Amino acid sequence: MKLRTETQIEIRGIPVVIVRKRIKNMYLRVYPPNGMVKATVPLTVTSETLTSWIDSRWDWLQIARERAASRNPHQERDSLNRPVHLILFGYTYKIAYSEIEIISKSNFPEISRELGIAEWNINPSIATETLEKTLQSFYAKRLEPIARNLIEIWEEKMNLSSGELHLRWMKTRWGTCKPSTGKITLNSALAQAQVEQIEYVVVHELAHLLEPSHNARFKAIMTSYLPDWKARKKMLNLVPTVI
Repeated sequence: MKLRTETQIEIRGIPVVIVRKRIKNMYLRVYPPNGMVKATVPLTVTSETLTSWIDSRWDWLQIARERAASRNPHQERDSLNRPVHLILFGYTYKIAYSEIEIISKSNFPEISRELGIAEWNINPSIATETLEKTLQSFYAKRLEPIARNLIEIWEEKMNLSSGELHLRWMKTRWGTCKPSTGKITLNSALAQAQVEQIEYVVVHELAHLLEPSHNARFKAIMTSYLPDWKARKKMLNLVPTVI
């Protein structure tokens, strides 16, 4: 048996590239600029299972394709391929770069809410990749106190205790929870979302300590604690994450 195959099918009139390889889980991705859809799945998944799985994620897929196909001004780059905008807790700031020769490795942008800008002193020789990693660290630093405060509030409301909190940049998930240890991992890109949307993710992950799966009981738990969670989730999926 081949270790990797690639074919194309059509579902509801949309072409979907199917990549089969030696993995355990299934992944669905949408790529700009034209919203190309690619599903990466285990070698043994049947066509029926694959079609049903994609169909179950159709609402998300439609939103993702619309986002990919539309021009996103938050992804603009300057002539040096540096991010032009920074989004923090739902507000967009234009980055004003200032170049200096000697700089601390931990230098982060300074936000001016009144002026709508983020002043950032950088070394002119800094690589774009390093700049992006610094920005990711900035988001994690700004998110952490808000996330910890929300977790503390909702642990009391839900009468439970979580474990360690980890923050890291993730491409496909806003958060994860490991019920066996209580460990919660949040995507540091959440710092670009509004606090109400961050709160939804926190409650979602804490709810997994009561119900590990996304079954009817889990949804009932979410509704009991956060009645508008579906609306918050929908708005969160529209957040135009930068970098």
